[in-house]
Amino acid sequence: LLLSAQAGFLASPIAFYVGKALTAVCFCFASQCNTTAYTISYVAYAAHLCCLMLLLYGRLRDVFEGTVFAISKCFRYTFTILLSLLITAGVAVLCMYWISSTNAGWRLARLAEIFVFILALCQVLAWSFVRKLYRIQTSTQGAR
Repeated sequence: LLLSAQAGFLASPIAFYVGKALTAVCFCFASQCNTTAYTISYVAYAAHLCCLMLLLYGRLRDVFEGTVFAISKCFRYTFTILLSLLITAGVAVLCMYWISSTNAGWRLARLAEIFVFILALCQVLAWSFVRKLYRIQTSTQGAR
């Protein structure tokens, strides 16, 4: 999990920059291909954020597994369900964008909302990691 998430995390910015370069080229020379270039950029950015979430989750799971601070099954299920829902919602919005590109502004706004939710989930994972480290620090200072 961590190795594939790390590879995706490193490869997705390259795809994002390719999409942005294609956006500039399409805007100047082939405006009919502009939708494809935007889609590449959005998918690369979403993949980057999902890989970040997987990295944070994998590190949280691996570091604290086998200790009293291990993540619970409820947290695992919640994370899996939320990640699945986010990916499904992103794919649905992109499919709607491809089916009908008229009034695309609200679809892009939905994608932006999905990205903000992904970032919020990343913050929760990072906060959970720091909280567990803080609990370990306080428990080791109390044992002295």
